[in-house]
Amino acid sequence: MNHIFSLSKPLVNFSHLSIRAANSSYRHFTRLAYKNIPGLIYIPDFLNEKSQQDLLKHSLILQSKIAEISTSASAYKSKSHNLNKDRFYKLLNLQDLPGRKINAQRFEDYGDTGHELTYFMHNHNIPAFIQELLIPRIEELDVVKKLKLYTAAQLQPFDWRFTFNIYNYSHARQPGFDWHTDIPANGDITSITTLLSSTDFELRKQSEPEITYSVPLSPGSIVLLSEEVRWGWEHRVVPQAHDFTVPQNMISRISLVLGCKRDEGQAQIREAFYPLNKRSSISNPDLAIYRLFQSF
Repeated sequence: MNHIFSLSKPLVNFSHLSIRAANSSYRHFTRLAYKNIPGLIYIPDFLNEKSQQDLLKHSLILQSKIAEISTSASAYKSKSHNLNKDRFYKLLNLQDLPGRKINAQRFEDYGDTGHELTYFMHNHNIPAFIQELLIPRIEELDVVKKLKLYTAAQLQPFDWRFTFNIYNYSHARQPGFDWHTDIPANGDITSITTLLSSTDFELRKQSEPEITYSVPLSPGSIVLLSEEVRWGWEHRVVPQAHDFTVPQNMISRISLVLGCKRDEGQAQIREAFYPLNKRSSISNPDLAIYRLFQSF
């Protein structure tokens, strides 16, 4: 039997944080942590309405560029992705800003029919609006600061990965994204920022797939996965059925997924915070910094 526990009312810690945004103004928001899911942080009010609208405007421009250039791009079979099925991508070279081009991999119908995923790897390929409007906010969160603190080269910038997810209505249904764990290349922390509409985000331990936890992700929210939930759990986006008529292929939800990692000094960090004798219970143990954030 499958047991689903709704975390719409968090099981544990309510705490109030403040961050210094890019415009140097402080914002206060609620951080929700869950003792049943080590490493999961959910901030429902991470972005105010203006920040959401700014990100949405630039996201729609980016999606238009991706759609236009994809028509003439060649397709290749992916050799490394996080679903147990064949997937194909197109290599894109996009004009991000005047004089600046970036590379990406675009997957059509990746997790489900209507789900488009475009992957930007390394800082020099991250769209400018993500670098300016979203990454500085995420870097001010304590869990991200702690990763920097315990890294040898503390003054070096994070190496970011950006996954741009578009969910288009398909047959009066918002598509989902099946069970998966993010690939190791995405980094030690995964953050998921939601725009436009809500969805149900479910998680389960790889060793206990019969027990599922559900977190409702609302527009303007962010969820962060680190330590155990990053490496030893799976997550999915649940398809949403609608009883009203919507135009086919109309965008229903956008998620901006960022992963960050540091390459220098990771072997020493792994051994200090995640000893060899504990690694057998975690996927990708040689990359996991399992208890790095235990004191958070």
